[in-house]
Amino acid sequence: MSDLQVKNCMLCLKPFNSNTGDMNEDRIMNAINSLSDVIDGWGYILHDKDTHTQNDVDRYNRFIARMKKKHSDYVERPFPYAIGSPVDPHWHIVLSARYGNDGKQIPISVSRIAEAFGVPENMIGISCVSGWTAMPAMLAYLIHDPRLGDSTAGKHRYDLSEVKTNMKGANGLIDRYFTDRPSARN
Repeated sequence: MSDLQVKNCMLCLKPFNSNTGDMNEDRIMNAINSLSDVIDGWGYILHDKDTHTQNDVDRYNRFIARMKKKHSDYVERPFPYAIGSPVDPHWHIVLSARYGNDGKQIPISVSRIAEAFGVPENMIGISCVSGWTAMPAMLAYLIHDPRLGDSTAGKHRYDLSEVKTNMKGANGLIDRYFTDRPSARN
């Protein structure tokens, strides 16, 4: 059990995993409800229409290059999927920590999130986006908004209506992210 804490995170979980069991909407909502005292925002979607893209191959090759630099005996293997072949269905779940009276997010223990979902701690992805932009950016990823650039290039575009979220006006939040964030003004 670690004492690592996060303000925003994303989980990527397969509908069935031999180590963690079935992951379905009931289990996701039970976990979210068990975290209701520490999270303000949440959203999830089942990605079941994704296919492997050239972007996936490029990302894989960059990973292989890093591994070969670190480990001289690393065995290189080609990307194991054909471009255009289906990606196994998977849930993306995003969580955003509550805000305190001072207007700052109160970090959540990664071990608490992992326990709520019944998964190992290493399955909790920490968002590198912080502040008000975190949740809209994560929601934008859930639908593969093309304005995110390379991270969504060639991926299936999901409709926002497929995302289950407690964020009112999610579409407006996503649009605001792309127009109001500091890098959009530069």
